[in-house]
Amino acid sequence: MRFIERPFLQLAGIGPNLLLAKVSLDHEAKHSPTGVAYWRYEDIPFKLWSIHPMKDFWGISSATERRLNRLGISTIKELALSSKEMLQRIWHHGRRIAPTCEWD
Repeated sequence: MRFIERPFLQLAGIGPNLLLAKVSLDHEAKHSPTGVAYWRYEDIPFKLWSIHPMKDFWGISSATERRLNRLGISTIKELALSSKEMLQRIWHHGRRIAPTCEWD
């Protein structure tokens, strides 16, 4: 049996929570020469909110993006700053999620 040696690419997305780590992997580490990206909470306005189109954000499908657009939400920033009531209109199960979120 013959083995073929191939390079093994290692990538890492690092963040203070699973979401930022996953999104940093998808949007920065995969395109970085080092293969590593670290996103902090302070990076959210510059890196996370600039992801466009919204379907490129982990967990948002094309159908969800269309639904959000119909409600006047066209950016990740607008989604992040949406009210609890708006999110409950989008996702009927939002009542179950909302208690774990901090709302101003």
